[in-house]
Amino acid sequence: MLPPQPPHDPPSPKAGAEQTLQAAISAARPRQSNLPRARNLLQGLLAAEDAESRALQPYARALLDQIQERQRLLGLNERLNQQLEQSAAALKDSEQRNEALQRKLDALAEIERSLAPAVPHSRPQ
Repeated sequence: MLPPQPPHDPPSPKAGAEQTLQAAISAARPRQSNLPRARNLLQGLLAAEDAESRALQPYARALLDQIQERQRLLGLNERLNQQLEQSAAALKDSEQRNEALQRKLDALAEIERSLAPAVPHSRPQ
């Protein structure tokens, strides 16, 4: 963490690059993430040509790679959750159809039993 700058001194270019990197790190925190903002800050830092920014570019590149991977995984997670919800809905529908068909089979079996002639229990001669 940088020591606070005195209010009368303008921030140096290095402090600007470090502040940009710190802002990107803050924006990329898992609980309060703002990944698009973090990406934009890092891409700006990577595009900068000054020596101080170039010194921080390996860190910015590594963080940007992590952010891109997190965004990819978040997208996959969202798609998998949607598929899970669809599968759960299809399972529920199948179970309801299965129960309805079972009730129909039970009703048909009951009809068959009621229509069958009563067979006497006498022995054939």
